[in-house]
Order: sequence, then C-alpha cells, then structure tokens
Amino acid sequence: SIIFDRVFQSKNDDESLENHLVETTLNNMIEDAKIEPETKVQQVIDLMQEYDWSSKVLAAVFRGLTLLCQYHQRTMIGSAKVIDTVVEHMKTYKSFAPLQINGCELLSIMLKDGDSLSMIILDADGCGVIMDMMLYHKSDAEVQVAAANVLKILSKEIECWLIFLRSGFSIEEIMAAHPEDQLLQNYGTEIIVNLSFHEKGG
Repeated sequence: SIIFDRVFQSKNDDESLENHLVETTLNNMIEDAKIEPETKVQQVIDLMQEYDWSSKVLAAVFRGLTLLCQYHQRTMIGSAKVIDTVVEHMKTYKSFAPLQINGCELLSIMLKDGDSLSMIILDADGCGVIMDMMLYHKSDAEVQVAAANVLKILSKEIECWLIFLRSGFSIEEIMAAHPEDQLLQNYGTEIIVNLSFHEKGG
C-alpha cells in the first residue's frame, strides 16, 4: 500500500540520517569542538534535543561528550541542564544498552573533577534511573560495570544511601550475578563500604 511504502521509506530515511550523523557529522563536530570549544561544544550538546527520537544518535553524542570531557571541557558539559537531559534519555531508552553504557561513562567522567556534581545527578534522579537499568540489564556485565562506576561516587552522598534503603536495591545481587568480573567486584565493594559508612552514622 502507499501508506506502508511511505512508512518504509521514512524509516529508511531516518536510518540513513542516523548513520550519516553518527559516522561523519558528529565526528567532524567533535574535532571542531576540540579546536573551538567555546562555539562548538554547545552544538554537540544541542544534538541531544534535536535527535531525542534516536537512541543510536544519543548514544553517539554521549560518547562524543565523554571524549570532549577528556579534553578538559568538563565545565562546559557538566551543567545541571546537560545532566538532566542525559538522565532523562537514559530513563527513556532503558532497553538500549549502548546508550546506558555511554551515558554512565559520561556521568562518571563528569564526576572526576570532584563530587560537586553528585548532588545534581541525584536531584535528577540519576541514582534511581541507574539502579532501574541495572536490574533491567542484570545479565550484561558491561552495563553493570559502567553503572557501578557512577554509583561508587554517588554512594559517598548520604542521599544516595537513602535511595538504596527505600528501593531495596542490592548491589550484592548484581555482584553475585557476575563473580568473574573483577572490575565490577571492585566497584561493588567500594559502594558497599560507602553505604556502610552512612549506615554507621559517618
């Protein structure tokens, strides 16, 4: 039918646009942003709103922003607005593992400047969103490592401990599901130590 053909064509057009953006346009924008961060970083950030319909593009944008953070542009990227947007997209596309991994890696590198952004992530329900997607992707060790890398920082905050208590989330269960992954075991142990500190009134 004509309607089916139009839907099929529209889907193909969207996929072509996604591929071109991810493989060419975004890479060029990131290279430009390294040289002219004041004007170009915001253009990369704006893609999160412009392409909020595409989990594939968003995952690539998260990866690009993580790369730009490594070029000492964390202050431009690590804002409440960006964090809110990242967390919201992680919540929306919970089932898409590449987006979850890249989103967690972006949040964790933002936190490397210190813990000042922890409360912004917590206020955006970042802790709850991460816990939820860890349960959804319980069998995926790569997702669990990326997520635990964020939680080991957030769990230093008493607010994060309270979220753990209310949710009944068990990091021990996640660790038990992947006993062979040493990085996950290390991160999980850090989380447990941080939570125990709060539990003891630290």
